[in-house]
Amino acid sequence: MIKIGTCGFSFKDWKGTAYPENIKNNEMLSYYNRKARFDTVEIDVSYYTILSQRATESWVRKTTDDFTFAVKCHKDMTLNDRGKVNPADVDNGEVFRKFLASFQPVIRSGKLLTFLAQFGPVFMKNQQNRDYLIKFRSIFGDLPLTVEFRHKSWLQDTQTEDTFDFLERNNLGYAIVDEPGLRSLAPFVPHATNDVGYFRLHGRNKRWFGGDRDQRYNYFYSDSEIGEFIPHIRMIAERTKVTSVFFNNCHAGAAFVNALRLISMLGLDRPERNDPEQMELPF
Repeated sequence: MIKIGTCGFSFKDWKGTAYPENIKNNEMLSYYNRKARFDTVEIDVSYYTILSQRATESWVRKTTDDFTFAVKCHKDMTLNDRGKVNPADVDNGEVFRKFLASFQPVIRSGKLLTFLAQFGPVFMKNQQNRDYLIKFRSIFGDLPLTVEFRHKSWLQDTQTEDTFDFLERNNLGYAIVDEPGLRSLAPFVPHATNDVGYFRLHGRNKRWFGGDRDQRYNYFYSDSEIGEFIPHIRMIAERTKVTSVFFNNCHAGAAFVNALRLISMLGLDRPERNDPEQMELPF
């Protein structure tokens, strides 16, 4: 099974681009799911704040039975604001507890695809960080968990197979990333380490470092670039129970349109789905 979606669904600059101009914020998820007919989304707001169960329960109610959520772990869980530290010296157990409690409605509903732990550019491959990933896995128990690496050391030369073996042994999924081809960032390496295939397509804006968030994710994939992913997506789908593809180039609705285009190119169209070629967008 292949599911296509975007990283987030609620953006001001999607009004009048991906969404109708007058849409209310609390109507966006329903429009995303029921009008555009997306069947999955990656929740990114959870990276910045601990949500209430009331909020996550409302997402469950607003979506169709086949809809699934990938949920990004809070930044204090992945140490992304701490620089280079020994994870063993960090006391963040309360954040884990509150985070997992907030998503109990999604877990109970059966709509959880996976949790996503995105580790930043300073989280390099070493024993203390491997130990932290094992601890992370143990806290989540049997819940599905996928890992994204931003430091190239995990996927460099002879280290790649060792990393994949480590993830497989610990039932950790691997997030396949497409991002600018900058020397310090992780490369695009399609692989699956458990039953969930996971693609995160960030765009290829060379101003990844130094610019603000809008600049980093200001990128629109051409049809030829999207086409490059299709053989890899199909290959991963053959090896997993479900393969998800999330576009994170969210500036001005680009992710929304690129996701619809990939759905069409893969032949996964549904009746009444928005036609990206008929949408008036600033690209």
